Amino acid sequence: MTSLNSEAIYAAVRDIPAGTVITYGDLAERVGLTRNHARAVGNVLGNRPDNDAWMTTPAEGHDIPWWRVVKADGTLLADQDDNTHRWVDWARAVLVSEGVEFTEDGRVASLASGNRHPRAIGARTSQSRPYREPAPCWRHETIQHSCRDCAPGR
Repeated sequence: MTSLNSEAIYAAVRDIPAGTVITYGDLAERVGLTRNHARAVGNVLGNRPDNDAWMTTPAEGHDIPWWRVVKADGTLLADQDDNTHRWVDWARAVLVSEGVEFTEDGRVASLASGNRHPRAIGARTSQSRPYREPAPCWRHETIQHSCRDCAPGR
C-alpha cells in the first residue's frame, strides 16, 4: 500500500484550477491511493501548516487552496458549531467568487448533477463487487453471501 505523503497531497491540491472542485476520494486517487483514503486525505488537509489562516488571510494569500476539495455529495462540511459554520460560509463565498455554482440545498452543482472532475490518468479506482443474491450453503444449510469453505469459485 502507498503511504500517505502530505507534500504530494498539497501539490495535488495546488494543481486544482480556480473554479473547479474535486472530492476527497478523487484527490486520494490522484496521489496514488484508493478512494477509501478520502478521510485520511481530509485529515492531512485539516492539519496543513496554514490551517487557521482562513480567518485572517484572503483566499489568494493561501499556498494550498483547500476549499476546492469537497465531500463526495458536494457539501463542504456539516455545520456543527459556530466556527465550522463560519468556515463553511467563508469557503462557499470563495468558491462562488471563483465561479463554482451551488444548488439550493448548498451542494456544489457540478457534483449534484454527476459531472465530476476528471480523474488523473493511471489513477487507481475502487473495485466494487457486483451484487450477488445470497445462496444456500450446501455444507452449513444456511442462506448467506459467501462461505469460506463452499463459496462459488473456490
